[in-house]
Amino acid sequence: METQNHIAGQRRQQTVTDMPRAAEVGQALKDLRFPADKRRIQLFIQQQSHNNADYQKIVSLLDKMEDRQYQNVSDVTKAAGLVE
Repeated sequence: METQNHIAGQRRQQTVTDMPRAAEVGQALKDLRFPADKRRIQLFIQQQSHNNADYQKIVSLLDKMEDRQYQNVSDVTKAAGLVE
């Protein structure tokens, strides 16, 4: 157990299943204001893409996400199956 600011806690264990793609999603969404729903996230990436093939891959990856509100980029990468 670690203590931060006198609050006991545990280390967070996460497994990144696709580091390059998770980094791409993070970079693509860096200027998006959260919370955001699935549709807003997809539209934001499409607007950023300018026909960039990598961004089109991200859009198709995010199609698999549940239609709900996402609080941050980490929430999106988990929903997309890039982080467990």
